[in-house]
Amino acid sequence: MPKQFFIGVDGGATSCRARIRDMDGNFLGEGEGGPANIHSDLPLAEEAIRTATRSALAAAGLDDGSLKRAHAGLGLAGAGLKTASDRLLSELTCFASVELETDAYVA
Repeated sequence: MPKQFFIGVDGGATSCRARIRDMDGNFLGEGEGGPANIHSDLPLAEEAIRTATRSALAAAGLDDGSLKRAHAGLGLAGAGLKTASDRLLSELTCFASVELETDAYVA
């Protein structure tokens, strides 16, 4: 099991995907969730991020407790708005670190 790992989340207006890689870049797992536009519906986006992340963790053979070792890169619809981004970041305290950009930027 990796001590630390990366999780990338691509969350758009219609769906959300998460992929996990170890520190050497090896693919470990991926998962999917629903819409993840943090501006139009923050609670729904948070749930989509959690669903995609949990699914990716399960595919990688990791549990939810592993997130404290995860460095997350999030590309999300609506992240260009500071208020939405700040609200989301205040809720996502489960990761070791978080970087947030718009989904357009990471695409």
